[in-house]
Amino acid sequence: MPPAGIDVTELVAFLERETAGAIDILNPSWLIFCEGFRHGSIRRFTSEMFDLFASLLIFLVALPTMVAVALAIKLEDGWRRPGAVSPGAGRPGGGRFSC
Repeated sequence: MPPAGIDVTELVAFLERETAGAIDILNPSWLIFCEGFRHGSIRRFTSEMFDLFASLLIFLVALPTMVAVALAIKLEDGWRRPGAVSPGAGRPGGGRFSC
């Protein structure tokens, strides 16, 4: 940890400021975390919509596998046993917790 009162500047930021030009040895972290990245509301909205769409797509791709696993569990344990697909556990205070 540097002593109090002394500003520490990254090498690339220092060279960029002093030479007033582009430097060939740019660090990716410097580009990502520099103060020039400001996202507007449209960019934030499109990012959120992309995230929502991607997660929904992944869920829909994984859904048949989840249904097949649940069906396999039911076939293995039998149809008359309730809650065989959802996990359950005994609790120290008594009773049973199930989803």
